Amino acid sequence: MLLDAGQVLKRPVLCRHCHEEHLFTLRDLTENPHLKCYGCGNTIGIGDGIYDPLIREIRNTLAAIDYIQSAPSFINQRP
Repeated sequence: MLLDAGQVLKRPVLCRHCHEEHLFTLRDLTENPHLKCYGCGNTIGIGDGIYDPLIREIRNTLAAIDYIQSAPSFINQRP
């Protein structure tokens, strides 16, 4: 059983409505174009161009995580 680091690791995202940062998982950030702000309940449009650098960085991070998690393990695993 593997742990998906993308479902555990989080990044802060600034809500432009309440001007507060809230944490979202890396997978949520890349898989959902709209997130609900935990503070004010408004929608954070991750698909907006302002978030492009953040999304690009997160996608690169997830690609590296996925690559590492799919690599064969050299640890001796006993049945």
